Amino acid sequence: MIESNDDAAYGSADLDALHHIAGGADLLVHVIELSLGGAQLLGDLLGSRRAKLGDLLFGARDALFGVGQPSGQVAQLAGQAGFGTLDGQDVGLARKLALETDCSDVHESMKGGAADFVLLDVRGPKSYAQAHVPGALNLPHRHITAERMMAWPHEMLFVVYCAGPHCNGADKAALRLANLGRPVKVMLGGMTGWADEGFAFEMAQEMEA
Repeated sequence: MIESNDDAAYGSADLDALHHIAGGADLLVHVIELSLGGAQLLGDLLGSRRAKLGDLLFGARDALFGVGQPSGQVAQLAGQAGFGTLDGQDVGLARKLALETDCSDVHESMKGGAADFVLLDVRGPKSYAQAHVPGALNLPHRHITAERMMAWPHEMLFVVYCAGPHCNGADKAALRLANLGRPVKVMLGGMTGWADEGFAFEMAQEMEA
């Protein structure tokens, strides 16, 4: 049997070309591996920074609205909301509930006439006179001052609302109250949400009668 010599089948120039091709392929593979490693590192860095940014935003919001709560209170709030154990997204949802309420909950709490909060309509007097949520007091957000709030105990919770999702008056009021160290929640939807729920309104004339 005649044994073939593979090297003899190619000329020296061909062998050199093949070696160069093989070397280039190895270099290309190495470059791809480095690129993938760099992409993974970049992804890890971005993910880490995104997580840190989320923590900073939550911390800023808690400080802004005065709702930084011990972990036990947050866990209890999450349990009441049916979230179970607190992890990941649940923490954000629990913090959200600490800042907000909705029209249905406010309506239910006000029915008995012994709500444990003060409901503030923070729109102007004319809008309030035309129609407002029953039981709400009119206090435009620009009039919220330390002197004005002395009429209520410092620990009293305030629920604020304005015209609706298109209005930021409730957010301005919440910010003022939080800066004064007052517990506050925003009633989502405002007057628009109250109407959507089919709840009745009250007029200033009705209160005076």
